Amino acid sequence: MLTIDTQRLSILLSVINLSLSGFLLSPMNILIADQDPLFRQRLKRRLEKISGVTVIGETAEAEATTVMIVNRKPDVIILNIDLKNGSGIEVLRHITRLILHPTVIMVTNQLSQELRSACAVAGADFLFDKALEDRKVVNTVRLLCLPEPEQDLSDPAEALPD
Repeated sequence: MLTIDTQRLSILLSVINLSLSGFLLSPMNILIADQDPLFRQRLKRRLEKISGVTVIGETAEAEATTVMIVNRKPDVIILNIDLKNGSGIEVLRHITRLILHPTVIMVTNQLSQELRSACAVAGADFLFDKALEDRKVVNTVRLLCLPEPEQDLSDPAEALPD
């Protein structure tokens, strides 16, 4: 699981904002699954300020989350560990068995080493403390929207890994 240093992330985002002015970011569809409607609304408002980001669904329940993921196929899921009628970790395990591979950002109000381990084993890409690191969630999405560098395939030998 990736841990991001706040100061480095801030510097990186400043450089990106300067170097990408005028560039289009990759489009990204996001699903938010969290019991707290105010958190979902605030997060949606902040995410949709990012060029190319569309929040394609919001839910508070585990089963509805799984159904939305399967039907809407989001690029990114922001998934709370605690959902109504179930667990975000169980949702993650289920979609992993279905061979769906969106980027998963887990959030929680009760961060612990046990939860870090459980999220990593289940396949989460990121884990943040919802109350303290909500800006990191938005900044992570912003970084995920960056276009990947194009690879020059004119020399096939250069395209092969070492």
